[in-house]
Amino acid sequence: MIKKEKRGQVTLFIILGLLLVVSIFLVLYYSKPEFMQRTFKGANLEDCLKISLDKKIKELSLSAGLLNPKFVYPYKGENYTYLCYTEEYYKPCVNQEPFLKEAFESSLKKVIKDDFEKCYEKSINDLKKRGFDVESGEIKFNLDIEPGEVRIILEAPTTIKQGEISSTKKKYSSRYKTNLYDVLMIATSLIQFETYYGDSEQMQQMFFYPHIKILKERRDDQTKVYSVIEKNENIRFNFAVKSYPWPEGRLI
Repeated sequence: MIKKEKRGQVTLFIILGLLLVVSIFLVLYYSKPEFMQRTFKGANLEDCLKISLDKKIKELSLSAGLLNPKFVYPYKGENYTYLCYTEEYYKPCVNQEPFLKEAFESSLKKVIKDDFEKCYEKSINDLKKRGFDVESGEIKFNLDIEPGEVRIILEAPTTIKQGEISSTKKKYSSRYKTNLYDVLMIATSLIQFETYYGDSEQMQQMFFYPHIKILKERRDDQTKVYSVIEKNENIRFNFAVKSYPWPEGRLI
């Protein structure tokens, strides 16, 4: 009888021991992503990425999201990129950049590449200074301009260790709040109107998007210069259009 009780106690201790080991494993396993997220945030990686994005978005918008555009209209000391153009009388303009959002994404990815690599390297160095053991890999990234945000996916195999806790992560995502998507969609809509009708009506657009201001000015050579402005973020998207031109001297 005593032997049976001892066996029962041993079995109970074994079960309790297994439960303790499993519990510790589960805590460590599920705390790794949170540990990695908190650690990277402490290294100011997100802040660094946002500062770079904010600056580059504003700079690119002045040239309609294109890098070093050649086909431009000079106006008040700035070059307005032609996004729709024709020289033929009474003909609609031809869209010069039919995939405007994708073109902006491609340009943005190129101009922020160096900044992103520096941000990642800086965050790794900050972690090492704070006593973490860090193994880092080659950084790759992609981005998407979506409604209300720019979504960034960083691919950089990184292992962070502190004491007995270690975590390895290959992908890191971040979301940057911005109304850039609205700006690009409105610019696309204005170009479509110019293509079909040779003009656009901006008051309705501004009614539905109160955070957006649209400026349009007609020039003597029948070029129109546009600025689509996001008022809260001070994004100014500039472009030019020439559509349905008429012979000089003809009145409309």
